[in-house]
Amino acid sequence: MAGRELDRSTLQSFVDEMTEPAAILDAEDRLLHVNDAALLLLARPATALLGASLGELCPELGAARAPGRSQVLETYCEPSDRWYETTLGRVCDGLTLGLTRDITERKRDAELREHLFGILGHEIRNPLAAITLSLSLFEGAALTDEQQRSIERIGNCVRSLRRLTSDILDIARSRSGVPLPIMRRRTDLAAICRDIIEELRYHGRAIELAVRGDASGDWDRERLGQVLTNLLLNAIQYSRAGTAINVVVVGGADATSLDVVNRGDALPEPLLARVFDPLRRTPSRSDGMGLGLYIVRLIVQAHHGQVGVESSEEETRFWVRLPREPALAAPSSGVA
Repeated sequence: MAGRELDRSTLQSFVDEMTEPAAILDAEDRLLHVNDAALLLLARPATALLGASLGELCPELGAARAPGRSQVLETYCEPSDRWYETTLGRVCDGLTLGLTRDITERKRDAELREHLFGILGHEIRNPLAAITLSLSLFEGAALTDEQQRSIERIGNCVRSLRRLTSDILDIARSRSGVPLPIMRRRTDLAAICRDIIEELRYHGRAIELAVRGDASGDWDRERLGQVLTNLLLNAIQYSRAGTAINVVVVGGADATSLDVVNRGDALPEPLLARVFDPLRRTPSRSDGMGLGLYIVRLIVQAHHGQVGVESSEEETRFWVRLPREPALAAPSSGVA
């Protein structure tokens, strides 16, 4: 008994020294002890709090709470227009330590970022459309070689910005919980690969395509073009200069595979599991692995497919597996 009382006494002293709201709860989530910061947050005297349950004090927390488990819960307080994060963890003798911190600024910053993403994506599209229309006026015109190269450079820049805009809009949708729109129709993956490889020829890299079997399926052509573009741009960026990039398409009975292989430095093992996360960069580069691979994962998952990466000193291989038809798709668990 003395040991248990000592543990509780030490825990109370620890809680009292904390500057953020903290409390000790019993096995039934009733308050046994609160510090001064918690009294200030709840705006009630200790006599009104001790013995009250978590659900009585905050119905939102009570509804989300799984008694006896360690949890991190977010709640919104409407009267004060504030967001709070409460961490609940078991400590000793059935006691739970609850720590609360104000995360309002973090939530508002996240909302602002998502709002700006959406605005940025839409606002860039209008001038890009005007530039594209202007460029079309030069088709068939008698131009000097230098003028033709200038037109091609502008066109390449427009395509790059359009890709970036699409990525930004897709991220804004995914962050707001809106499903990625997929327009399925019979599509030839090999034809998509040929078109994208031709489009990226201005990078000056050798991209070799190999196709085996029937590469057709019910997919979104534009979205798969986005997948291959992002995988190839990643391969161009991270492969060694002068090495070829291989694109391999293999049609199977129920699914089609797409592999993009480059020769560069091996990806570190810790990065392999997170390479498709947004804004993930390699340790040695500050400009890479930001949005493109995350978009690849979103699109593949929207097709009920799988995506992954394997890396060694010889090569890095990004692979995609797509079921030919929605009815053949198994539930996707993301990166396989």
